[in-house]
Order: sequence, then C-alpha cells, then structure tokens
Amino acid sequence: MELEATTSPLFPESPASQIQFSRTWYELASDSHFWMEWRFRVLQQLMVDLGLDKTKYLSVLDVGAGTGVVAAMIERTTQWRVDGVELNPRALECAYRGRGRMFLYDIREKRSEMVGRYDVVLLLDVLEHVEESVLFLEAAVAHLNPGGRLVINVPALPKLYGRYDRAVGHLRRYSRSDLISEAKQAGLQVECVRYWGLSLIPLLVARNSWLRWHSSTDSHPTHIVHRGFHAPWWLGKLLKLTMQVETLLLSSPPVGTSIIMAGVRSSNPLKIESSPVDKWHHKASALFDSMYHSV
Repeated sequence: MELEATTSPLFPESPASQIQFSRTWYELASDSHFWMEWRFRVLQQLMVDLGLDKTKYLSVLDVGAGTGVVAAMIERTTQWRVDGVELNPRALECAYRGRGRMFLYDIREKRSEMVGRYDVVLLLDVLEHVEESVLFLEAAVAHLNPGGRLVINVPALPKLYGRYDRAVGHLRRYSRSDLISEAKQAGLQVECVRYWGLSLIPLLVARNSWLRWHSSTDSHPTHIVHRGFHAPWWLGKLLKLTMQVETLLLSSPPVGTSIIMAGVRSSNPLKIESSPVDKWHHKASALFDSMYHSV
C-alpha cells in the first residue's frame, strides 16, 4: 500500500539545511520496496526481543524521517506515536501525516521541548550521512527519556563502499566494532547488535561491479541511485521471498549488508565488555573481509 502524501507542521525556528541527498531515493523508497520491508521486519523483531509492547502507547522519534515511510509503517502496526524530524524541506512537503508530527528540526539543537521526552529514538540509515557521528549520536541520546532506547541501522561492510554509496550521500559503511565503539563514546550501553541481509551480499557485490563497469557512460548521481536501488518487479518479488526465508531461519546472521543496534543510556559506557556473541560476530566479519580481499 502506497503512502498518502500530505503536508506537515514544521518547527518555525529551525533552519532548513542544504543536504546533498538524492530526491530519487525518496521516490523509490516506498513501503512496498523489498529493502524497506526487509529492514522493517528486522526492526519489528528487534522491538519484540527488547520487550517493547506494540499494543501499549510509546513515544517514538524518527530522526531523518524523510517522507514518513517508517512512521507510517510503525503506526499502522502498533499503538505507538511517531514524531519525525527531517532536515530536507522537500521531503517534508509530501510527508505522511499520522498520529505524530513532522518537524524541520536538527537534533543537535537539543531544544528543551524535545530532549528527554521519547521512549524510542530511531536513526535508520542516517548516521552514515553525518560527518561528526559521535556528536550526532550524543544528540540523539539526549532526546531519550530515562530508560529509553536508541535504535540505529547503518550500511555494513566498509570494503564494499562504492559508487552507489557516494551517490546517495554515504560517507562510510560500518563494521560492527566501529559502530559499537561510536555508540559507547556517545554514552550508549549496547543491548543488541545484529547483522541482517546476508542474502543481499552477492547483490551488493554485483551492484558495485555493474556500476563500476558503467562509470564512463553515466556518472550522474540521480541515475546511479535509480540503477542501484530500483528493482524490477520480478526481482523485488524474489527478494521478498528471500527476506521471508532468511528472517525466519536467521534472526542474527554472522554477517550482512546492514547492521542494526539497540542501546540505552550508560553511566560508564567505555567499560562495557564485549559478549561472546559480539566476539564471534567480529571474527566472522574479519573472515569475510579476508575472503573478499582474496577474490
């Protein structure tokens, strides 16, 4: 089901930001896109594992909300209220209107009416666009109420950073250890870290190769984003089936194209020890890197 486009209220005092982010991505990233469905299914499972009851009221802040696709998906399946904040006014012009509100707001402002009020703050594929990522994470943590959770999703596997990443505005792809390190520096006690999208790794490698081979014919970022994210209907259906199988059999694969993390405020974040599972995932990621370099 496609989302209804509506206008949304803005913070009148928050300045708009000139963000280098392709409008094409917003147009392609509907709630029916296979990747958006896959990420949302992973998010839903994480929320269940954290013990967050979808039948009870929770206040959620979606940072980098875009046109409100995630807010719509959450509000459609829970009793939660999702506020969205965004720095791209063009995205807000056609944003979803639901139980929550949409704001033109930079969380680094830490406005008194916004900090400390949310049960959950979402940073879904936002952090990789930010230069000072630890300071941005600190600002996100500041918007949590006591006991609130910060949920982060980022692209994984730094060795696979390519033309599509540059075109869509990614400054980096993350390793598991790098994301954990930044989270701890920002005052977050990590509860859960998972890879997802194991089955998408061959597709990511193929996309990088295909875009590299066509680099001389078309280098416009809009075209790169369209080619890198758009999927023909048959491929979309195949990948949705793949999603169902992988998420059923592997809730936490050893490696994947994305990493999702959840954590709470920590009084002593730098002394958190890695769990045996964390160490096993780190070894699996290192093995993948070595295999990739040997090809």
